[in-house]
Amino acid sequence: MRVFICGYFGFDPEQNDGQTIKTRLVRNVFESIPETEVSWFDTQKIKSSFVSSYFTIVKKAVKAESIVMLPGENGLKLIFPLLYLISLLKNTKVIYIVIGGWLPIVTRKSPIVSRLLRNIDKIMVETQLMKKDLESQKFTNVTILNNFKPLIDLSLEPPMGENLTFKVVFVSRILKEKGIYELIKAVDVLNKKLDIVCDFYGPLDPEDKDEFTKQIGNSEACNYLGILAPSDVVKTIRKYDLFAFPTYYHGEGFPGVLIDAMNAGVPVLASDWHFNSEIIKEPVNGFLYKYDKFDQFVDKIRFCAHNRGLLQSMKQNCISESKKYDFNYAKNEIFRTIYAVSYN
Repeated sequence: MRVFICGYFGFDPEQNDGQTIKTRLVRNVFESIPETEVSWFDTQKIKSSFVSSYFTIVKKAVKAESIVMLPGENGLKLIFPLLYLISLLKNTKVIYIVIGGWLPIVTRKSPIVSRLLRNIDKIMVETQLMKKDLESQKFTNVTILNNFKPLIDLSLEPPMGENLTFKVVFVSRILKEKGIYELIKAVDVLNKKLDIVCDFYGPLDPEDKDEFTKQIGNSEACNYLGILAPSDVVKTIRKYDLFAFPTYYHGEGFPGVLIDAMNAGVPVLASDWHFNSEIIKEPVNGFLYKYDKFDQFVDKIRFCAHNRGLLQSMKQNCISESKKYDFNYAKNEIFRTIYAVSYN
């Protein structure tokens, strides 16, 4: 079987975010399938070399029996029509593994893209709510592939001692819509009466770099500690009492970092934005608050700080929940889909 994978791998320059990590993992899955020849293209190259990128995509896609695509929002509009045309001409199977939660919005706004997507073999989305949304738009080719990551076994790691200071952590892109300024403000409010600290990790978005640096500099309880290597994320999160995820980012789907937090055994406090309520179950593996209710956000952090025994008791729940999103489980789901599509 010959498979062509087209997605945002982010190798040049090197990027490690949810999209690039998942795209690389999908490639690993197909490379592990016996008697499968895998070719791939990094859509990051389109920015610097549009024409030659198109020629390369065509050259690789026409040789494939199956095309697996994982484009971003812009890539869907730029590349998908070309891949769809090739699939018609060559009778090639097409599987779309969706990253993020923006697809139902795009399909509503773009009737042409929507019509073409309805005709491909399979669309694999990250949540049940996304599936229902697309089905309400008359899609019949949608299935669920929860976000996934290779889990880290922490059972052999020495147990973490209890923190004297209540420690909150944020790991994601440093972007306004991820709720970074609300989190800084909330921690600063609570710091007047609580012994609390919040550490931020993640790449700085250029548009928010100056303002974020300014607000962190003015905060007595918040710190920016740079970018974590993927191999260090879970082991870093487990040092904290609470993982904060106050997002209202329009493209939020099933953030892989929530899997990292559960894997680390750390409860999550998340906004009820988009699909978070499908992932975070209160009080099993975390807590939710109304994304536009700042006072509720502050109250939930305060509640967690005052109920650290409850957080500790949720630790095993978090680890158990993370196992639903293990890479090996997702790998089997992808195997089943590619074989069902290829030999249908």
